[in-house]
Amino acid sequence: MANDQATIYIILNSQVVQVLNNCFNLSENDPQASVSSIVAFSRGFVIGGDNGTFSVWIKNEDVDPDLGQKNFFNFLRTRKPPEGLSEELLKKGGIVSLDVSPSEDLLAVCFKNNDLATVSMNQLVPSTADVVDPFKLKKLLEKDIQFDYLYNGFHNGSITNIDICVQRPLIATCSQEDSTIRIWNYANFRCELAVMFTVREDHKNELNPLLSIAFHPSGYYLAVGFIDRLEIFHVCSEELRSYRMLTQVKSVNCVKFSRSGHMLAIAYPRPNHSHYWVNVYDSYTLEQICLPLKGPVDTIKQLIWANDDESLISCGADGTICEWNVLDNFSM
Repeated sequence: MANDQATIYIILNSQVVQVLNNCFNLSENDPQASVSSIVAFSRGFVIGGDNGTFSVWIKNEDVDPDLGQKNFFNFLRTRKPPEGLSEELLKKGGIVSLDVSPSEDLLAVCFKNNDLATVSMNQLVPSTADVVDPFKLKKLLEKDIQFDYLYNGFHNGSITNIDICVQRPLIATCSQEDSTIRIWNYANFRCELAVMFTVREDHKNELNPLLSIAFHPSGYYLAVGFIDRLEIFHVCSEELRSYRMLTQVKSVNCVKFSRSGHMLAIAYPRPNHSHYWVNVYDSYTLEQICLPLKGPVDTIKQLIWANDDESLISCGADGTICEWNVLDNFSM
């Protein structure tokens, strides 16, 4: 039995025989959690928290209740959520339900944000031989617990940007709320890659560094706008590998590759200027092709290239639409 203060009561023959205070074994600096789910298995039980934390307790085989011993269960390990998440995101990633497979080889986890995942019980609980070997036990507990998410998971916040490439069945989405980019394969309905971006040391006051994305038509490059830079990434099978970076432009809220992929347009605000501005670069060298283009007063919500790449169009939040002629040196 558990309460909302993260206290577990072990009951035997209608009597409380052990009280587990701070069942997640969290320090004062850790985000505190309430118990949202408990599931037992033959060697102990797993506790899930409302912020994504969970802990494992194992049965003490040497305890003898006839001798008055009450430490029926010993704490084994805790898995904490990633650092730097807001309280709102922690709650969205809270554990709703836990269950152990009949063969006790898998733990199934259901999260509040609709993610479903499994984790091997071998990762969580050491074998009986490992328990008595301090070296093996320490090595096991030092390993990160790896979840296998259904479809590789979903965003923990609203999707703020989406783009699709032409030559591969891939869609890129980004969420400013969870600062995560996900690459989706719409041919097999699976998330192929998920990358979370954290704040840089010189922007610790900013909580959400990720602002915008654009997929190159080939599907092998991704342009990403941050609060402090524009960065181009190679899309690899297991990572986004940084290719080039521009720190002269900040708060890049809109990015778009041209239809043929050889140009990249970005929109951003300039300090001490009332208007938004648009820069156009060579996609591969990031050399600026023309002088900055003066856009609308309000935020630019969308950049669109014409089908033949002969013009660039921007749409502002105030309803202003600007069009520049590429063939005429980007004249408006």
